[in-house]
Amino acid sequence: MYGMGMPVLFPIGAFAFAVLYVVEKAMIYYSYRLPPTYDEQLNDSVIDMLTYAPILFFSFGYWMMNNSQIFGNDIVWKQTLNE
Repeated sequence: MYGMGMPVLFPIGAFAFAVLYVVEKAMIYYSYRLPPTYDEQLNDSVIDMLTYAPILFFSFGYWMMNNSQIFGNDIVWKQTLNE
């Protein structure tokens, strides 16, 4: 969701997925006795949730790109707490 405003999150996420992949492969080969039993319900529910991911990414990206406090050069001072 926050990758548009902080692009460093994409390499961090790729690194995290690579580490997860290596650790899971090692655990499958050396530690797990039986593979976990997953069915198609888990796959379908994840795909259903991920259909909303682009909407969240673009909505937060639009907000971040239009926010002058994030990408602006001037400081916006607030006089009261309600502003």
